[in-house]
Amino acid sequence: MIVRLSASDAFLVLLKRVRRVDALVLCEGAMEALVVEKLSARLRVVSEKKNVAVIDCEGLDALRRGVLPAVLALVIGKVVRRAKVLGVLIDLEELDYEGRLRSLLDGIKARGYDIGELERVCEATWRVVVAMPRREAQIVVSLSGIPEFELERHTIEDHLLYLKVLEGAIADGVVSRIERAGEAVSKEDVSLLDEARGGNLEKAFGHVLCLLRSVDSWNVPPC
Repeated sequence: MIVRLSASDAFLVLLKRVRRVDALVLCEGAMEALVVEKLSARLRVVSEKKNVAVIDCEGLDALRRGVLPAVLALVIGKVVRRAKVLGVLIDLEELDYEGRLRSLLDGIKARGYDIGELERVCEATWRVVVAMPRREAQIVVSLSGIPEFELERHTIEDHLLYLKVLEGAIADGVVSRIERAGEAVSKEDVSLLDEARGGNLEKAFGHVLCLLRSVDSWNVPPC
């Protein structure tokens, strides 16, 4: 079961609610949180027996500097006793995979945590163990954006654009004529997740589904 929260919730309310969840997924923004919610409901990738909190962090800076450190402290400190894993879904923007991962993990390391070896789970999803003495947590990071698209910046909207192409909602040639995915997709296009073929959802949002399957199973073998 998905429990959707917002970073703007009062901290005490957030703390009270996350104590009953099995895993948490921190999303860069509202679009990511909505995509996670819809994909989970449509393809049932999260067990009904598990509660997964999906948190809209309201921006990358807020995620990196506020929400992620706070939630990580709750998980490692075992305040959230049932949680075994923390998922993170963020955009590539102008960076490549290595640059975005390093930026995120360096911020965690700067707060005194030990960072283990990165292990690739799927094409755009990695997992890593973050530890302090006698305590640790697993973080699964998925990066949104399709580098093969020659766009100025890469975001979750890249995947909506790809889904529209797969579903025949727009011509394939449109991708080569735009600078940003936002020129060809809108918020309303998220409704396509309710209607698209399952196989196309797997192709377009494979990284998000890999993230959800990872936090649901806690131990997904590389694909």
